[in-house]
Amino acid sequence: MTNRPIRTNYELWDLFGGAYSASFNGTELSYGNDNTSLENVYIAETSVGERTTEGLLTRPTNADVWLPLKEAKIDWIVTAGAIK
Repeated sequence: MTNRPIRTNYELWDLFGGAYSASFNGTELSYGNDNTSLENVYIAETSVGERTTEGLLTRPTNADVWLPLKEAKIDWIVTAGAIK
């Protein structure tokens, strides 16, 4: 649990490293053109959900699962082109 409340997708992106996110390639950290924080926001958006239907689902659709992070100020998501 974190003491830092997350209210927007921008804050989630920032928590994952934001503009300072990095990747480790086995020997060194790579900071330039790293999209790790963007990818983590996408994973969080599509992994956190609540079922809206009853019964056994073999293949849930968007109608079966509510994804609250996808509705959390989507316009605040930082795109790769906005990162300089």
